[in-house]
Amino acid sequence: MVAPSENQIDPALQVAILGAIETALVQALQYAPQTRAELNKLSGNSIHIRVVQPVLETTLLLAERPQLRSVYEDKASASIEGKLSDFLQVATAEDPAIALINGDLKIRGDTRLLQQVQTLVAELDLDWEAPISAVAGDVIGHQIGKGLRAFFRWGQHSRLALERQLSEYIVEEARLTPPPLELEDFYRDLRHLQQRLDRCEARLKRLKRERSSS
Repeated sequence: MVAPSENQIDPALQVAILGAIETALVQALQYAPQTRAELNKLSGNSIHIRVVQPVLETTLLLAERPQLRSVYEDKASASIEGKLSDFLQVATAEDPAIALINGDLKIRGDTRLLQQVQTLVAELDLDWEAPISAVAGDVIGHQIGKGLRAFFRWGQHSRLALERQLSEYIVEEARLTPPPLELEDFYRDLRHLQQRLDRCEARLKRLKRERSSS
């Protein structure tokens, strides 16, 4: 039997850690019916998460009562892979979207699903370290807990950053919509045009009355 390397968590310990995380998540959802309902809408989807240093791998099965599987044979709806330091780098960046693009995290599949789940779980504001430390000790509990906080908070930050960047791209680069000042000028010109049309219409009506009375 090959002993786990220093960068690999013992398989038995990994199962215990995943069990602790799943229990904490399910317990938190008992007091968050709206979040539970939103997760239930995503039932049938799954997210594969692989941390390579230290090695921790799991698949999150989405449902009203989500499950974490250490072994999962089917293809996941979305996956994300990288070192723990990569997750932390993206999560703590000033602009997570740019850090994600330029970083080493590998994301595949339905990225929208990934961000939906990240945002929903982040709203629970879970203390990840306590349940993990109870089964794996304070050092591992702190490392993984910190990584989980970063992972789920990054979902919120990156969504907002991506929305902002998309808006800037549409306005500045693609020019699919004009910037606010140009829109203001356009609407002002439109109002002036409407006023001139109204005056023309009133003048035509007056001319018709004068012609009919002569």
